[in-house]
Amino acid sequence: MRAFKSPRLQFKPSRDIPPFIRSLEGEDTAFVYKATWADVNLHHPLNPWIGKYKGHDQVCELSFESCMGWPHTFLVMGKEMQKRAKLCARRGVNGLCAVTMGWGGQALRPFFARPSIWPLHEVNLYLFAALAKDPNADLQAVTEKYLRRRFGKKLPAELARLLLNAEDIAADATNVRGIRANGQPLDNFYYIILRYAPMFPRWETRVRPTPANLKRIFKEKDRNIVRAQKALEKIDRLKAKMPAKAYEEFKECFSRLLDMARSHAARQKYYLYLWAFKDGYLKPTMGELDRFQKIVRDLSPRGRPF
Repeated sequence: MRAFKSPRLQFKPSRDIPPFIRSLEGEDTAFVYKATWADVNLHHPLNPWIGKYKGHDQVCELSFESCMGWPHTFLVMGKEMQKRAKLCARRGVNGLCAVTMGWGGQALRPFFARPSIWPLHEVNLYLFAALAKDPNADLQAVTEKYLRRRFGKKLPAELARLLLNAEDIAADATNVRGIRANGQPLDNFYYIILRYAPMFPRWETRVRPTPANLKRIFKEKDRNIVRAQKALEKIDRLKAKMPAKAYEEFKECFSRLLDMARSHAARQKYYLYLWAFKDGYLKPTMGELDRFQKIVRDLSPRGRPF
């Protein structure tokens, strides 16, 4: 947004988009745009320009291509997609489209192009299809029907709720105080925060690594890990009511979700500590360095920072 020093060369949507729309007045033109700023954002502000291209057909893209980060990520995005679909309907958007996978990576991993062998995040395809027809679709009913189709029998409704609510755990894993923060190493972590944070009022106050903020953020990350653990424990309690195949798939997917919560927490804590040291919010005393080392050792696989 500020790649150029001169304000005239900086992109300003309210100044630059309307003339572009007017320049195409009367032409048979359709606009296709993203619902969010990135390929996948969970619980972020939506594109404020949705529905603003009057006089032209408008199609809004709902992307869940980062669901293909399996096995390192487990993302089910039904509630997020419904929020986007409802906004599009309110603003008179003509239709929705979906990006279901990273097309560039498809050739490297043919698994991407075969939804029939995906784990449980395949449900995103069915949720999108339902929302494309009706933004007010009953996601619980769609998910229950999907599970019955996948496993050949009706499963406890609680499993469908777990699947839909996994989104909240994933969002709190990838975000720091609501702001996406999943980059590495430190410079990219910092860059991604700067890329997305300006969508949030007083964002510097939210994520600046002061001692008070670090304490608050670390508690939020720890609570999210506990939520992921409880979801996994609930699957174990429901084991007797599930076919063996269903139990195995739920167990694997929610184990990945727990790993995701842990690994993101470890990485984010690690980089926030480095940022705090770099900008002087913390002094690298022996006490702080011991706490830093414990965070890395306790929360990271095999005691490494990632």
